[in-house]
Amino acid sequence: MTGSEEKIRDRRSNGRIQVDFPVELRDIDFAFRGSAVDLSPGGVKVRLAGAPPLVNTDLDIVLRPPGEPAIPVKGRVMHGRQGLAGIAFAVGDPEIFEAALNLYESIVMRDPKLAIRLKLRPTTLTFAQRIWPLALSGATLTGPEHWVWGRLSGGTTIADLKQAIGAEWAHVAYVPFMLLERNLAALTEPAAAADDDPGNPIGGLLQRMNQETAPLPRQPTGSRPAAPLPRQPTGSRPAAPLPRQPTGPEVTMPGRKPSGSGWPRSS
Repeated sequence: MTGSEEKIRDRRSNGRIQVDFPVELRDIDFAFRGSAVDLSPGGVKVRLAGAPPLVNTDLDIVLRPPGEPAIPVKGRVMHGRQGLAGIAFAVGDPEIFEAALNLYESIVMRDPKLAIRLKLRPTTLTFAQRIWPLALSGATLTGPEHWVWGRLSGGTTIADLKQAIGAEWAHVAYVPFMLLERNLAALTEPAAAADDDPGNPIGGLLQRMNQETAPLPRQPTGSRPAAPLPRQPTGSRPAAPLPRQPTGPEVTMPGRKPSGSGWPRSS
């Protein structure tokens, strides 16, 4: 088998879906309350306020989806870090598997777009397949997801990704499928990236146009721009106004002397 024909397979028969409902966890000594953040028929990821139960701890679990009765199941902690716990359901028990599968299917059936997306999700990827990272937009990544996502660049092939990760690849080979499901990666080049790429003829032209084209100044609508007001001299006081000149000859009434003239009064 040639390198281009080699494939990686998604070992999960059903993809995970994002959810948000209360979950109760209980082991022999402690009880935990949290919120489910994603779900599959095989397990659930739970966000907790504090440290999660220890790995390999067996749990009694109560799922409380909105609009449905509480669903008791059993499971085991498979991985955990501060604030998150990945739990596998005890699907070897037919009743537990049936309960988890019914919940999963009921959530998917209420969202036709989600059902279509899950139907179209890839279950195999060839080593020649290219994969592009998408913006996180506030999404929280697990440790393996962050590790793989950080090694994606402009169209990284699965073969290059495997080589970059090295010996740990066997433990994270499922992660590309998780990133695709969560819309954090894509199998085709994002349009925005193509438009912004200077090496792309169209993208380079758009970039040059944005850099070289200056916006025209806007004129006031429906009126001519007002003339600027005269500027006062800086650092000096305004000049005093000139005295007003008389507008006609001065008239003095006969027999009277102007008051305030300083002439002596007649006795």
